[in-house]
Amino acid sequence: MKKIKNVKGFTLIELLVVVLIIGILAAISLPQYQMVAGKAKFATLKENAHTIKSAVDRLYMVSDRFWGSFEGLDIDLQGDLVQHDKMEIKDGSRCQISTAFIYCKRKIFGVTMSYDIKLNSINDRRCTTLSNDSNDKSHRLCKLETGKKNATIGENTYRY
Repeated sequence: MKKIKNVKGFTLIELLVVVLIIGILAAISLPQYQMVAGKAKFATLKENAHTIKSAVDRLYMVSDRFWGSFEGLDIDLQGDLVQHDKMEIKDGSRCQISTAFIYCKRKIFGVTMSYDIKLNSINDRRCTTLSNDSNDKSHRLCKLETGKKNATIGENTYRY
């Protein structure tokens, strides 16, 4: 008869406890990761709008008139011009120049969110979400960005 060696290793219970702990940590960190990823996408959306506003301001200073078009602006946003006043940027944003605002929008958290800058004002900026649920991630992101707890224009727009 052979003697059975004493083999060292992990028991099934120990492995299950480790897997359970990893699952709990993942469940806690996943929402935070999604919010950080959403904030990064919104930051690029804001950056696109500010880049366009700066270019419009520079062109206004040189020509002394408003230019409601992407044509003639001294920027390269790595995108495709859809119309003279609309551009689709490769990061997923769509930006538009109107007579009063620069609008940039993008899907974040599966909801279309927009960042708007008023052309003739330094402080008039808005974060808008098309979600009707005031407790979802897109509303939380607008609240974080603006520092406002409640919408100020309509129920989905937060003004800075």
